[in-house]
Amino acid sequence: MLEEARKHRWFGLSTLPVAAPTETELRTWFRWRNLDLDPITYWERVKVPVLLIYGEREDRNPVDRSIERIQAALLRAGNTKMTSKIFPDADHGIMIVPNSDARVPRSTEANDGLRFAPGYFDTMTDWLKNHLGLSERKLR
Repeated sequence: MLEEARKHRWFGLSTLPVAAPTETELRTWFRWRNLDLDPITYWERVKVPVLLIYGEREDRNPVDRSIERIQAALLRAGNTKMTSKIFPDADHGIMIVPNSDARVPRSTEANDGLRFAPGYFDTMTDWLKNHLGLSERKLR
């Protein structure tokens, strides 16, 4: 499967290894032991308010499905305090994607025109203020 995957343009953007693991690596390497990790079992134990932030052009997780699964897990935990925010035109790092193809590799140089999605920091700050019971007066 790895040989076939290497033929695809996206392979270089993935974290997939070049070769399959040996039997020893499968038993001993942390990376290989956690490939089948399902984080939902952890979400089912979360009792505190949750803020999920995604970019519309997320290319590592299916956004709608992830939110749906996390919300269901939180509800199983009795947790109804979940907020989700999807930023338009933003990628996995909540950076605005400068072109229409989010899967195209981009420059890692600081001047490549990337910027955080508008409202990203305000969303986090406002959510924290609301959930910590902070007001502007208390912050000064």
